[in-house]
Amino acid sequence: MNDAETFLTALQKYATSDAFASNALHPFSTSSETSTSELRGLLDATSLLSQSLNLHATLPYSNPKLVSTLRQHANIQSTFHSSEQTIAQTIATLRKSHSKTAYVEDIPLDRSQVPSYCLARLEAWGTSAGMECFREEERDGKILLVVGGKVLVVDVEVSLDRTSADNPVLHLSNVKTSYAVPSASVGTGNAVGSTSLDIFLTEVIKRFLAEAQKPEERQDYAETARLGTVVAKSFEYLMSLDALAAKEGDSGLRWFGEVDRLASTIGGLTKSEAEAVSRSLSLNPMPLDIFLLRAHSLPLPYTTSPTMSFLVHISPFSYLTLLRTCIIHREPLSTSVTVDIPLPQLRSYLNSQPKPPGVTVASLHLVQEDQPQILMADDSMSMGIPAFLSVRPMFPLLSSPEETAYEFPVPEAAPHTQRQNYRWELDFTEGGRVRGVVITQTRMHEIETIVSPLGGIAAAGMEGMRMMSFGEGSWIDLLLNPNAPTLISPERYTAVYASPTRVHPDLQLRLTAPEEPGFFLERVQVRNMKEVWGILEVVKEQAWLNQILLGCEWSPEGLAHPGKLEFEDDDVEVTEDDLQAVLNGTITPRKIPVNVYVPSSTDPDPAHHPLYDSSLSTFQSLSRPRIVTTSPERPPISGLMEITVSYQPEKEKGVAVSVVGALGSELDVGVMEEICRRGGVLGLPGRLWSSGGAVGR
Repeated sequence: MNDAETFLTALQKYATSDAFASNALHPFSTSSETSTSELRGLLDATSLLSQSLNLHATLPYSNPKLVSTLRQHANIQSTFHSSEQTIAQTIATLRKSHSKTAYVEDIPLDRSQVPSYCLARLEAWGTSAGMECFREEERDGKILLVVGGKVLVVDVEVSLDRTSADNPVLHLSNVKTSYAVPSASVGTGNAVGSTSLDIFLTEVIKRFLAEAQKPEERQDYAETARLGTVVAKSFEYLMSLDALAAKEGDSGLRWFGEVDRLASTIGGLTKSEAEAVSRSLSLNPMPLDIFLLRAHSLPLPYTTSPTMSFLVHISPFSYLTLLRTCIIHREPLSTSVTVDIPLPQLRSYLNSQPKPPGVTVASLHLVQEDQPQILMADDSMSMGIPAFLSVRPMFPLLSSPEETAYEFPVPEAAPHTQRQNYRWELDFTEGGRVRGVVITQTRMHEIETIVSPLGGIAAAGMEGMRMMSFGEGSWIDLLLNPNAPTLISPERYTAVYASPTRVHPDLQLRLTAPEEPGFFLERVQVRNMKEVWGILEVVKEQAWLNQILLGCEWSPEGLAHPGKLEFEDDDVEVTEDDLQAVLNGTITPRKIPVNVYVPSSTDPDPAHHPLYDSSLSTFQSLSRPRIVTTSPERPPISGLMEITVSYQPEKEKGVAVSVVGALGSELDVGVMEEICRRGGVLGLPGRLWSSGGAVGR
């Protein structure tokens, strides 16, 4: 607290309900440094307040004049502070709304000026990133734009098509990167850059030029601005690497080749797992969705940014959308295995706007921060820690590969204190396009265990007491209603699942919310590929669970949708045929009640669900997410049938289905696993109800 602040001003700023974002009070949030600083300020203010109250306790309050003076002073300070708070809140609100404003590109209406405008924008983005820009004069319809820093040099060659004098078109001919080697003599030239980086920069600049030069009736100024932001941020990230490379001399070139080097190193793991999946399925090309469920995340260098990206999970809807629109050509993951979705089309899909639904992507990049995100234990400190705290990553398809030992580079020329300011992070926000991945508290602790085993020991002790964290309500609330101003925490959610082919009546789903809080996982500090693979395993399991639940439109129980009556079926006329069907036991219900339960990983006690199979071990229940549904048998059979769908990468389709009850059902396990793969997990009770009808009658 500085000299200009009083106790009133120091405490009142924490009095509002939105002073701390409940989902940002953890180390894996993008605003964790700000939240930590605010919490420290609150602790300091309360300590000083305690000291002040102790001092005031000794004053002679029996003196009426002293009490009157203190009261008058308090009223004046309160009025003054209220005025300051009103002004401060008004300014903060205006700044907050201003920061969310997305400005569009001011493309000239005169078509002849558009090429010059595009080149000027490329120069402006390079200059704002700290690059020096040189544009050569046009020669034979070609223009060379050179942007670069102290080490990195980017040559952008464009051609100007003047076939139409009123509408010249700018085409990108080539993008080439090179590196100025400090020790090279004059005239020897630069070192050749990365071909993959050249292709990435070519694609992002091409997308901007294509959007900016569309006909006026088809132009999307907001999309043009978004594509321009991608180019600008790419330049900024490359310049951050340029600053490191300039400090290290000739060895600094390693920063620009790190993505290619990492892709080459982990390519062996991807190839081995792809071959294992392909052999088990006897399929080539290999289905992308099964590969992501059974293997590790798919590395995609230079996809959304000039870094390494990982495709963690894809929903059945997005996968089928890609599968139906993909071209015939397949791109191999190795010399013998191909994937059924071409990688160029997959990259294009991940870069589309709006963001594709049901796709989880993580990006690995180098950042510079003043404070460490989390206490990272050294290898010497990790000795003696129980092995069960570091079971991640697991490799169900093959033995633990050597690629997990890959260490990410750190600055060498800088002092140790400055090296700590640079860190590698896994970003799940896609550069701020999304809020991150909704994840449970237990899996958040598991991620903490991966990057900091010493912190994981403390977390394990907290779990035993079933403590609720700073978050409110269940993680289901955060998943199903993330934009609610006040987080509603109902006990249950309801939804209606309608069969697309009408093979069964509608299912009235009733989801019981687990008593476990959740958070938005936004970024995680990592040091090697072992930590990356382990974190992505945890996130993949959570993403699988999230996408199943997001397959329906849920509403809090007791709150009907606007314009829809909650008991709209009660007024339907009942006929004699309906009465006779009830008497004969052949009635077809309008809706089948289905209870949905997501076993909490914090408490594997089978007593939470009376039909849950208690033979599963505690380790399995902690590491494998699952969904349990119960519904009535089809008359005349009485009783309940229970379906448990669990994530199992060892299985052929990546999921395991077990059924208790469902007498006479004609669906075998293989068919049900394929149904789950296609997104029909919550529709399984209806299919079993329908297939068991013939035997029941």
